[in-house]
Formats: sequence, C-alpha cells, structure tokens
Amino acid sequence: MSHSADGEWFSAQAVDGTALPLCAWQPPRPPRAVILLLPALGVPAQYYQPLAQALAGQGLAVLLLEQRGQGRSPLRASRQQSWGFAACLADIGCALEQAGARWPGCPRLLLGHSLGGHLAAMATALYPTQLAGVVLAACGSPWRRLYRGATRWQLELLARVLLPLSLRTLGYYPGHRIGFGGREAAGLMRDWSVLARENRYRAAGLDQDLEAGIRAWRGRMLLLRPADDVLVPPAAAQSVAERFAAAQTVQITLSAAQIGAAADHYRWVREPQAAAAAIAAWWAGEGPT
Repeated sequence: MSHSADGEWFSAQAVDGTALPLCAWQPPRPPRAVILLLPALGVPAQYYQPLAQALAGQGLAVLLLEQRGQGRSPLRASRQQSWGFAACLADIGCALEQAGARWPGCPRLLLGHSLGGHLAAMATALYPTQLAGVVLAACGSPWRRLYRGATRWQLELLARVLLPLSLRTLGYYPGHRIGFGGREAAGLMRDWSVLARENRYRAAGLDQDLEAGIRAWRGRMLLLRPADDVLVPPAAAQSVAERFAAAQTVQITLSAAQIGAAADHYRWVREPQAAAAAIAAWWAGEGPT
C-alpha cells in the first residue's frame, strides 16, 4: 500500500453483504497504532481526508469508514432501504478486521466525530478486546436537558415532532433539508431519538446491554472537544465521558487559537494539526492526564 495524500480507497463486504467503502493511509514509518475514523451524522468520508493525512503525519495509520447512505456508499435511505445502529456497529466490526489484517499486531483505536463518537462508545461494549483506545471528538449526548436556550427546544422539536413526522410521511429523515445531518435511514434516526429522549444507548435488534458494556470497558479514552462547539456544550460531552467508568480517561479542550480557526463542531476536521498532535501525544502518553 502506497502513502498518498488522498489515501487508498478499497471496498470490504459487510455482514449483510453491503459494500463498505474504506480509505487507508499508511504513515511514512511503521505505525504506532491504527485509527479507525468514524464520520459524523450525514458527513461523507471525503470530508475527513485532511484529518486522516494529519494523523498519518503523526505516525498513525488511518482507516476511514464511509457511513452507510453517504458519499461512496451504495446505499441511500428510503422507505424501502433502512438500517440502524446495529448495522453500523457490525460495519465497525468488519472494518476492525480489515485494520487487523492490514496492520497485524498494531493496536487498534476508534476516532469518532459526533455520531461517530457515539458509535465508537457503543463499539467498546461489542468489541472490548479488539480496542486499545477510543477518541470521542466533538461528541455529546443530544439529550435536551443538557442544553439551554434555543438549542434545547430545537432538539425537542426535532426528536418529538420533525423526526416522527418525516419518518411517517417519507420513510426516511431528510436532514439535508432540515439542516441537521443528511439523508438518513429511519432505523438509524429511531435509535438516535432514544438517545435524544432518554440519554440511553440502544440499538434495535441487539440484545447486549450497551451501557453496561461501556462502563466495563478498561481501555484508554480521550474526550476531545472544540472550546466553542455550541452543538456539544461541556455538560453534553461529560454525559458521554462519564459512562466510561473503568477506562483511563483524558479530556482535552482545543481553543480557536490552537486550531487556527473557529473552535466549532466541524472546522477542527479541516484544520486538523492541533487535533492530530493532541491525539498522537495522548496515545504516546505525553499529553495531560
């Protein structure tokens, strides 16, 4: 596999036979770990190429997983085509196998942005022995009680009115029109709405107690939060972090000065040097504790 700024795209087969687009970056020296990068809701994998390249520059191999229904995925959400958290978590398991095959013996980490962070958290309950570490970036619970002002009521409107109405009338969630997420599957958004209404992880079709699994996981966890992220206030980020009761937890807040751009929900991905350096230092044991 050659080192490239754009990475190397290839396809794996999911448990249900769906093609899973993946993009791999090989650092110029033997990697200290391999990071499986999980995008935010409705964000295509292509958006994360600057971050993946910056992580490779820090000596970390990267495997970027395209989210179902986005970018290069052959799926598009519709009344006839749906999936939920369970399928996304199975895709993560498949991608972890790919990472192990490409970089045998290399510690495997998950880096999840926003929804990707929630999926990464749940994955620790399903693949505890395969994961050495997890990075939750700009990731906070969407439970309305953790928010104030207009954002609180917007979340309430979305979870209790707009989402049920769109799923009933369209059979999918038109986030690209509403302004939150992309075109998303009904099953995915129903699972998300449980988190928004009850602050509880649930994946329809899975019997595992995901909350208990997260509490029991003993790996290393980094909570990375842009300082001015209005979509993830400190209380929302802490609500996710405190689930990791047995993990070795580090929390880092990145300012606009460190990022070199607005410290919001998305810009750190496109101006990734501060985040990549923080992640590499954390994994090397050189960051704050």
